[in-house]
Amino acid sequence: CKVGEMVIRTKNIAPIYVPPYRKSLKEQEIIDNEIKVMLDNGIIEPSRSPCSAPVVLVAKKDGTHRFCVYYR
Repeated sequence: CKVGEMVIRTKNIAPIYVPPYRKSLKEQEIIDNEIKVMLDNGIIEPSRSPCSAPVVLVAKKDGTHRFCVYYR
């Protein structure tokens, strides 16, 4: 939905920035691939926001991984 620009007014509160967690090379490849697929399908778009949250991979029963953003 492209309704328009969204602005969240937070008064004087600084943006929440949580640095990325350390990942193994295999995990980083999975994350990079998932991000590429989501970008290609228009699910996500690049951002220059000062806010951030780390990405975690959760193992599923079938051996694949679920891509999650850890908003804590």
